[in-house]
Amino acid sequence: MIKVIDSYVVKSLITAYGICLASVLSVYAIVDTLTHMDEFLGKESFFAELGSYFLSSIPVVYYHIAPGTFLMAAMFTLSSLNRHNELLALRASGVSIYRVLQPIVVASFVAALLMATVQEVIIPSQAESIRRTYRDRPVKKVLICDTGGNIFRIDRYFPYDKRMEGVVITTFYPEGTKHLSIQAASADYAENGWRLKDVRLYEHDENGMLKVAVDKERGLRLPYVKLDAMSFRTDIMPSDIESVDRDVNFLTFRQLNAQYHRQNYLPHLRVKLHSRIAFPLANFVLLLLGVPFALTAGRRALLLNVTVCIALASAFFVVTFFLAELGADGKISPIAAAWLPIVIFTALGLACVETIQT
Repeated sequence: MIKVIDSYVVKSLITAYGICLASVLSVYAIVDTLTHMDEFLGKESFFAELGSYFLSSIPVVYYHIAPGTFLMAAMFTLSSLNRHNELLALRASGVSIYRVLQPIVVASFVAALLMATVQEVIIPSQAESIRRTYRDRPVKKVLICDTGGNIFRIDRYFPYDKRMEGVVITTFYPEGTKHLSIQAASADYAENGWRLKDVRLYEHDENGMLKVAVDKERGLRLPYVKLDAMSFRTDIMPSDIESVDRDVNFLTFRQLNAQYHRQNYLPHLRVKLHSRIAFPLANFVLLLLGVPFALTAGRRALLLNVTVCIALASAFFVVTFFLAELGADGKISPIAAAWLPIVIFTALGLACVETIQT
């Protein structure tokens, strides 16, 4: 009998999950299309570009909405069982409510594993497609240092083209005084470094005094040497520059960990590392919070469940985002920033579960 009950509950949950996921993605597609319509209107293959963008962005959207979607599906499943008196019949036959909830709890961890798989495997594979769609949307105001101590100040960086614009590179003598200040209009990634274009090269002596160069064509003494192009060798790669931006969804856990060890002065990378483990657990945490409401809902269960789902998910995501920003700014520990929402809402969830009448 127990196996039949588990099978029935799981089938109901999967059906509800599919409906909820399709509904949320449809709403997202409509809103996102209206918001970014101007980015596709000027392109020759409008529908092809739009379709490609949505197909490639679905995994990213899914990763962020999955916990709320699972909560909604679980609440609809339980409220349906409750509304049709199926829970009452099970309790009368000696089956505990906690036993009925067991397959849903297991499913929440399966959903967490699915989220982790999507983040690790599918999202990185769609990175180039999404970058191509947003190729004109740069990462702005980047400050980064390579292992040689050279400092890069980048006004704009375009991930898809692997191109910098408004670049200033500062190098130093072993004693720590400024050596070169290289200003370039743009720079393109090349093997073992970057190809700088439209360059002005300022050189300082070991005392920090600016050297004067002679422009033989114009017979002028200038504080810089002007070059059409030059190569600059450095270990800074495109992924290093992208990691300065707080939106590093396209990196796998291993790549993210490597970036953290290369740039451990960026606290948001450590926040992201811990969030990759913590955030999928939101499926279980939100389930704990929502179950008591689903079991006590009456005839107005549909409206109540939707309202409760929105409220609980919104509260969780607001707290998660707020603490992540504090961690990224270095105001609290990155570990606390990633795990506090899970700890706080798990404690609240367990308190809510204690109120369930078995």
